Amino acid sequence: MTNISKISRSIIVVFFIAFMLFFGYQNIMISTASNSVAVQNNNIPGWMKIVYIVVLIILVIMYVYLKEKLYKIKVKRKNSLIIRYIYLVIIGGITSYLSLFRINSVLDILDYILLIAFSVSIGLIVKKIIFNVSKSDILSVIGMFSSTMMIDITKQKTELYIAQMIALFVMMSIYFMQLIIDELKQKGIKNRKYVTYSVFLGISSGFSILVGINPVVYLILIVLMFFISSNLDYAHITFSRKMIEGISKEKREFLFKIERINISKL
Repeated sequence: MTNISKISRSIIVVFFIAFMLFFGYQNIMISTASNSVAVQNNNIPGWMKIVYIVVLIILVIMYVYLKEKLYKIKVKRKNSLIIRYIYLVIIGGITSYLSLFRINSVLDILDYILLIAFSVSIGLIVKKIIFNVSKSDILSVIGMFSSTMMIDITKQKTELYIAQMIALFVMMSIYFMQLIIDELKQKGIKNRKYVTYSVFLGISSGFSILVGINPVVYLILIVLMFFISSNLDYAHITFSRKMIEGISKEKREFLFKIERINISKL
């Protein structure tokens, strides 16, 4: 059953990566008469489509090489992780900058800094989401670079910020949903991390609704979570012993029945 679960997770992630690559590839081709910033004269060279895929592959290969090199020279896991994330942030920043260069006429330095920060943050969260599902570091890195290499096709500065904020808060919401479900699957754990994650989920989803996401999307996700989630931990209502000792036997039995009720933490 575990192998089937791993295979299904991998299939889902592969499809997700494939769609990201497809949309990134198609995004290079997008050109409209009014607000496209693809290329002068609305004509994009065909070689750019190939370059997109080649660059993505090279960046991932460089990451794999760095990871293996750090392992061979026996760098501590924590230090290796820090170095790899520095690489991801730097490369993510560069690819984000290159994805914005076609609209530099409407952006100043502060805009570039903020939009690149948004893009890299989104990419890192995408990496986390994919890794949580697939447990594959390589697939998660492909997902991150695919995200940061997406070309923005609007000249409107406000639309750029709104699009980035929507993407950021939606990705955060998905990530916190994952954390909540992972936490609730650990039966018998007495901490309340899932409550904290739920608060952050509420904040991130709330912000995404404010900037444009239809709340029906989250309503559907919540309903689906209740139907597809299983084997989750349960909470119980507990009454103090002092309170129980001070009531009649019949009421005491009634409270004991309440304490035995399983309440899904979800």
